[in-house]
Amino acid sequence: MKYNSELEPLKISEYGRNIQKMVDYAKTIKDKEERTQFAHKIVKTMASIVGNGKYNNQKYWDHLYILSDGELDIDWPVEVNIKYLHFVPERISYKEEYNSKFRYYGRIIEEMINKAIEMPDGDEKNELLRHLIMTMKKLYMYWNNRMVTDDIIKNHINTLSQGKLKIPEKIFDTTNVNIIKSSYESQKSKKYYNKNKKRR
Repeated sequence: MKYNSELEPLKISEYGRNIQKMVDYAKTIKDKEERTQFAHKIVKTMASIVGNGKYNNQKYWDHLYILSDGELDIDWPVEVNIKYLHFVPERISYKEEYNSKFRYYGRIIEEMINKAIEMPDGDEKNELLRHLIMTMKKLYMYWNNRMVTDDIIKNHINTLSQGKLKIPEKIFDTTNVNIIKSSYESQKSKKYYNKNKKRR
């Protein structure tokens, strides 16, 4: 007995190995008319497996062509779309890899810092800075699993802004660490609960 891992990979896995065997057998039939009739039976079976049973669908004949490696000599009822046989998808271009020293903050935090650098002093900028600091503290505690101090955040902001963003001490005074600690403990408890729930 052979395991599936030892067998030749399926060309279209959704149809299963029996369909592939039927296709391979069809290629051995010597009479073209008989071979064509058997091909219709194969396509009907394919349609019943993955579709609504309507086997006169272009897609199934295209797939039959693929399953046979284009080697099935029959009277095709449709003009098969042979471009699928050797189709190679284009490589997707990805954005430049994110290599920040503090990956747990993500790009949004860096964008917020850059925005704050450009903004003039005032209430709007102070509100952004408060939100920035609170968010950084939450992310730091969540991903590092420990408490955070103002000095840590100051150093990180200084590094990420290349020393361009100076935050007044009064802004840090309004980012209550007890509120963040409560949020952190809540997240920690939730993770512990979910972890134990999975074990049950």
